[in-house]
Amino acid sequence: MLYSFQAMLANFEYKQIKKRLSRGRLAAAEQGKWTNSNKAPLGYKKDTYYKDLDLGIAERELHFLMELYEIYEREFELLKTELPRKFLSF
Repeated sequence: MLYSFQAMLANFEYKQIKKRLSRGRLAAAEQGKWTNSNKAPLGYKKDTYYKDLDLGIAERELHFLMELYEIYEREFELLKTELPRKFLSF
């Protein structure tokens, strides 16, 4: 019986922690902060001076990402025009 009571309390505490974390992530997102992980997404950098996750643009990665997006756009346009022709011409 003691074990089941401890399990019930542990489950309650787990749910409380989950709610608090969820509310904290929501509040940070409303403030415009990155909340998904400690590492900033590609193309952004963390503000290390203030020790928070406010994001700024990473200039070193910007050129690479713009090139990657241009390739994606070019290939996507090719797929939109070539694939329908290939499948409709049989």
